[in-house]
Amino acid sequence: MPKNKVKHSFEIHGLDEFARTLKQLPAAIAEAALTEAAEAGGKPILDAAKANAPQELGNLKRSLDMKLAVYPHSKTATAIIGPRSREAGYAHLVEFGSGPRETKDGASRGTMPPQPFLRPAIDQTREQSIKAVGRVLGKAIEREAERLAKSGGGK
Repeated sequence: MPKNKVKHSFEIHGLDEFARTLKQLPAAIAEAALTEAAEAGGKPILDAAKANAPQELGNLKRSLDMKLAVYPHSKTATAIIGPRSREAGYAHLVEFGSGPRETKDGASRGTMPPQPFLRPAIDQTREQSIKAVGRVLGKAIEREAERLAKSGGGK
């Protein structure tokens, strides 16, 4: 992964039975539910990251966005949260800080202390995000169970 990327993630453990149920859903329903769940889980993190981002010019805050990646074969989805490319290519320096920096002429530019905005956003919204994902997936499973019961497919 290029150095100028800011990436944090978290996993939800202890959902083996839930995962087995999800894998039994028809592919189209599972993909739609996963997409909706990833977005629901990612939104609180994105909102918190924007609130945490230093204001200065506002480029970093404006550039923060969420992209969804769905992997139908494994029935998984990911919410990728971070700056849009090039708009705030310095996001990693804000999140993690920097060591001593110099110009090509050798002039010191000092160091940049870290001002984390994404990791704290994940920490602040972890429970809220997990609950949002569970709520969305639970509703999708209930809808599919009702549909199967009506069609006689659940017998």
